[in-house]
Amino acid sequence: MEVKQLKLLENNTQMCWLLDFYGGMLTDKQQEILSLYYEEDYSLTEISDIFNVSRQNIYDIIYRASNNLKKYEQKLSLVERTLNARDKLQKAQNLLKLLQKDINSKNIAEIEYNIAKAIKLFEGE
Repeated sequence: MEVKQLKLLENNTQMCWLLDFYGGMLTDKQQEILSLYYEEDYSLTEISDIFNVSRQNIYDIIYRASNNLKKYEQKLSLVERTLNARDKLQKAQNLLKLLQKDINSKNIAEIEYNIAKAIKLFEGE
């Protein structure tokens, strides 16, 4: 995969996270347009046809709403903190699995179960 494609994929993934966390702070129309663009991979033309407005209008809405989401994240850091917490839980889970191989303990299994449950909460399962 080319570097340009990877950056585009990273941006889309980031915008999906931001939309999940802060989408409620946007108007319904902005939420729907961003969802179609970033989550459903609709083109500007397809979205402009749905809303009966120009491609430029859709581009402007996406640009402004995306910038708003980024500003919310800069101030609140909810996505960053959530991803950091998830990563730390996954590391703890991996360490417990290694420890469990050495020591067969019911308590370790219970701790591992609770960490796995917490990770699933972060992943929305």
